[in-house]
Formats: sequence, C-alpha cells, structure tokens
Amino acid sequence: MAYFGLTAPALPYRGLAALLKDDERPRGVQTLVDGLPPSGSLTIVEAPTGSGKTEAALAYVWRLLAAGIADSVVFALPTQATANAMLTRAKTFAEHAFGPANIVLAHGHRDLNDEFRRLVAAARPHTVQGHEEAGVQCSSWLANSRKRVFLGQMDCTN
Repeated sequence: MAYFGLTAPALPYRGLAALLKDDERPRGVQTLVDGLPPSGSLTIVEAPTGSGKTEAALAYVWRLLAAGIADSVVFALPTQATANAMLTRAKTFAEHAFGPANIVLAHGHRDLNDEFRRLVAAARPHTVQGHEEAGVQCSSWLANSRKRVFLGQMDCTN
C-alpha cells in the first residue's frame, strides 16, 4: 500500500494532549492510554458517554501507527449520522497523525455530506505536476468508489 502511495508513514506520537483543545486536560480513560502496551490485538474501550473514549482510542491508534503496528484506521459506526459526525474528528486526527492522509466516508448518502464534499473538492488536482497532485489524485480515486474506501488510511463507515 505504501509503495502505491495509498498509505503514508505516521508522524511521531505526541501524546494524548496533542488531540485535546488547549483548555482541556486528559480525564478518565484518557489518563490510562499511554500505559497500554502497544499491541496488534483487538482493544475495546468501554466507558460512560462523555468520558473521553474517542480521544483515548485515537491516541492509542496513533501510538500503534507510529510504532508500525498499524497503517490505517477504520471507524465502524452504527449509523450514517454517527459516521458523518466522526468524519470531522477523523480529519482533525489525521492531520495530527499523518499530516496529509486519505480520508473516506463510506456510506450510501456520503455525497450529501458537506464535509465529505469539501474533502473531495480539495482532492481535485490543481497543478499538472508535483507530489501534491499525486496525493490529491489518490484521495479522489479512493472517494470515487465505495468499494475502494477501505484502502484509505482513515475510513468512517456504518
């Protein structure tokens, strides 16, 4: 996948605090994430609503990406609404963990999602040459088919 430009190496892990807003501090399960051993096995985070599960999971995934244990992220969500809501958070996370990354929304009504349409529009090539064009062409190619979505580095699906 890296050979074909579908995946890029993860940036170094900067800690959970890098994923939080300036006025936020790690809380609840978030305080435990750096103590988890990096492992390629299934990890389940279970905690009450609002306890910081998503950021804890993202921080742990970032650790796995940076360690070379994983190379992509799939958010399997129960509804299109939750996938839509996760897309913006996935985009923010991808900027921290990868810099530029291929982010794909994978459900039947994704073309109605404004954020997804902005991602696709931003992926259209603007120049005739250059590294940036190859990356944006890759994003556009992935977004062109729901069958290709799992080749992206960040997928939100239901």
